[in-house]
Amino acid sequence: MYKSIQREFLKRLVLSTTIFLLILSFIFYSYIKVVVTLDIQKKMIQDAKLVNNIGKLSEDGLKNLTKLTKTSTSIDMQIIKKQQMIYHSSWQEDNRVYHKIEYPFGEIKDGFIVITQDLTQNYNMLNNIFKDLFVFTMGGLILVIIYSVTISRVLTTPVAKFAKNISKTDINNIQKLQKSELPLEFHPIVNSLNNLTNRIKSHIKYQKELFIGITHELKTPLAVMKLKNEITIRKPRDEARYKQAINLNIEQINKLNKIISSMLDMGRQEGAKFEKETTFDIVTFLQDICKSFSLIGKSSQIKVLFKSDISSLFITTQATLYGQIVQNFVQNAIKFSPKGENIVVKLTQQNSKTVVSIIDRGIGIDKDVDIFAPFKRYGEKQGVGLGLFLAKNASSTIGAKISITNNKTKGATATVIL
Repeated sequence: MYKSIQREFLKRLVLSTTIFLLILSFIFYSYIKVVVTLDIQKKMIQDAKLVNNIGKLSEDGLKNLTKLTKTSTSIDMQIIKKQQMIYHSSWQEDNRVYHKIEYPFGEIKDGFIVITQDLTQNYNMLNNIFKDLFVFTMGGLILVIIYSVTISRVLTTPVAKFAKNISKTDINNIQKLQKSELPLEFHPIVNSLNNLTNRIKSHIKYQKELFIGITHELKTPLAVMKLKNEITIRKPRDEARYKQAINLNIEQINKLNKIISSMLDMGRQEGAKFEKETTFDIVTFLQDICKSFSLIGKSSQIKVLFKSDISSLFITTQATLYGQIVQNFVQNAIKFSPKGENIVVKLTQQNSKTVVSIIDRGIGIDKDVDIFAPFKRYGEKQGVGLGLFLAKNASSTIGAKISITNNKTKGATATVIL
C-alpha cells in the first residue's frame, strides 16, 4: 500500500502534539494539586501546633479555637495508643472530601490533637481547573490540525510543481530542471535528475549513432552484391566469372553474418547487465580462457600463456561481462599478432585492485584513433569493429577500468582493473 507523505506528516504532527499537550496538562494539573494539598496540610499542622502551644484546654476552649480557624474545620482531643508522630489521612463521605491530621499532644500521654477539615470546595476547584485544561487541550488540538494541514500543503506544493515539470519531459524533449524554481531541499534531487538526464541524452545519442552505423554496415555488403550481380547478368559470362561473382556474394554474406553476430552479442550483453554478481576464483577463470584461445591460435602457431604469482584469488563481479572483456582483448591480440608469437595474460594485485594485462607482440595501436568507438577498424584485418566497443560497455557496467597502450618495443598491452 502506498503511503502519502502529507498524511504521514499530518498524522505524526497531530499525534505528537496531542501527546505533548496531554502530558503538559497532566503535569500542570498534578503540580497544582500537590501544591494545594501541601498548603492545606501545612496550614493544618500550624493549627495543631497552635493548640499544642496553648496547653490544656477545656472543651469550650476547643470550640472557641475551632471558630478562630475555619468553619469547615473541627478540632478534637483524643487518646490514641500509637507512636507519637504526625498522621495524615483522607476519605470521602456523602460526596464530600475530608482530610484529618493527628498531631501528638505533649501534655497528655498518648494524647493527639485531631483536626479534621472539609476539602470539598478545594477539590471542586481542582476539578474545574482540570476541565478547563481539557478544553484548552482540545482547542489546542484543533489549532494544531489546522496548522498541520496548512504546513503540509505548503510542503507538498513544491512536490506537485516538481512532478508537473517532470511530466512535461519526453524522449524528444529532455530538458534540465531549473533549481531556482524549487526550495533548497529539492536541489540535491534536481542535481541527481539532471545528471540522469545528461546520461539519458548521451545514451539516446549513442543509440542513434549505433543505429546509423549498423544500417551503414548492413547496407555496404548488400550494395556490393547488388552491383556485382547486376554487372554479371548484363551479358553471358564464362564459368570463371560466375564463380567470381558467387564467391564475392559468399564473402559479403559472411560479412553480414559477422555484423549480425555482433548485434546479437550486443543484445546478450544488455541481458548480462542484469546478471547477479558471483564470487569465483579468477586464477582458474583466466586459465580456462587461455586454454580455449590457445586452441584457436594453434593454426597461427600462437600460444596464449597465463602468468601469475597468485595461486588463488576470489573476486565478486558479473562473470559473463568480465569474461567478455578479457576474451575480446585476447581475441584482438591473436588477430593482430604475427605467426609464432606468444600472448601473455598476466594477473597481478595492486592493493585492493585486481589487474589483468593482455600483452601481445602485434602491430600496436594508433593513439589518434578512438579504438573503443563502434565500427572502428584498425589495420588490414577484417572485422565489424564492435569488439572493443562491447568491452567498454561491459567495463562501465561492472565498474572496471580498461585501457590499451603501446609497448616500448613492439605490440600493445590491454589492461583490465577491477
